[in-house]
Amino acid sequence: MKINNAFLVTGLLAICVPITWADTLSDNLGALTDYTEVASGSSWLTASFGTGTSSYNLTDVTLLLSNPTSGTAQVDLYSNASGKPGSLLTILNSPSSYSSGLSNTTFSSAGYALSGNATYWLVLKGLSGSFEWAFTDSSTGSGIGFQHTWGFSDDAGGSWFTSDIQPMQMSVQASAVPEPSTSGFILAALGLLAFAARRLPAFSRMRNIL
Repeated sequence: MKINNAFLVTGLLAICVPITWADTLSDNLGALTDYTEVASGSSWLTASFGTGTSSYNLTDVTLLLSNPTSGTAQVDLYSNASGKPGSLLTILNSPSSYSSGLSNTTFSSAGYALSGNATYWLVLKGLSGSFEWAFTDSSTGSGIGFQHTWGFSDDAGGSWFTSDIQPMQMSVQASAVPEPSTSGFILAALGLLAFAARRLPAFSRMRNIL
């Protein structure tokens, strides 16, 4: 029987290489909405999340958002500085359209690297028009990085007021970064597979002889 080396290697890789998927770091979108805060002009809104002990690549964030006055929103990722937004780290990709009523609105990331044991802040800015971000009375949510802290600035981030009650409603998705030991295992497995692929023709010839 003729063995297809490429098929065998592909199959073994599917077994040995772990499949990655998005993890939910923080989520309280399912909580009962109480009311909204408005982001427009120099009035900015923010909410924090954490990463736990692992490192991640940011995938996307979803805010429970409405756009009563047509315009464009921007969501930025900031570092943490003594319990409030610090330095701008990256700008997320905005959606192509918004809803005039409250709706889950997703802003995507190209995979910004998030450090372990860290807190980050998402900052909502209304570049034009006005945007209402829903908040809830509940201080509970899911995800290893859930934090019920939010804040607002009336001077475009010059100063911040933060609170740990009535958090903004959002979800943060990220993909876990493989540990170095896992990466080493994968490389070793690839080496063994390459060696096996080279030896398979000789093995097949021996079977034919026997």
